[in-house]
Amino acid sequence: MRIRWLWLLTGQWLVFSMLTLAPVTVLGPALAQRYLGGAAAWGVISASLALGAVGGQFGAGRIRPPTRPGLAVAVLMPVMTAEALALGLGAPLAAVAAAAVVTGLAMGVQTVFFATAVQASVRPDVLARVAAIDLLGSEGGQPVGYALAGPAAAAVGAHAFLTGSAVIMAVAGAAFTLVPALRADASAGPQGGV
Repeated sequence: MRIRWLWLLTGQWLVFSMLTLAPVTVLGPALAQRYLGGAAAWGVISASLALGAVGGQFGAGRIRPPTRPGLAVAVLMPVMTAEALALGLGAPLAAVAAAAVVTGLAMGVQTVFFATAVQASVRPDVLARVAAIDLLGSEGGQPVGYALAGPAAAAVGAHAFLTGSAVIMAVAGAAFTLVPALRADASAGPQGGV
């Protein structure tokens, strides 16, 4: 646990994948079917997210990595709630697609910054193990989110649930940037591992 910022961000992604990412995956197609024009609308939204992610990765790969990658990655988390918020608020297709591009851009940039920081900060002999633990932790919330999204939406409504989860994640994500361990300088070079 020597690289505290890495494990904090893994926990943040676990919560994000449970509260926001998985519910959008479950509820987004249903909302698109009911309010936005069906499968074609969900295709536009999904393509917009992917376009943003590719653009974010390409752009992030062309700029200098941040010296405080934990903070840079954490700052992007509230931005990644844009698609969920737009869907939750019942925005028109063009607005949801634009929000999906914004979400994708933030995800793409975050992915590059995080992967670069992990490779620069973790000793090569434990890098694969650390990456595997991070992936398991980051994605671990998705099955729970998939299972709970439907019942939660049935209880409070899909729009209310997505809006609430986006707002909670955005506020919590913004507050999370205040954690001192996220301000660690990555220029110190490889440190321990698990």
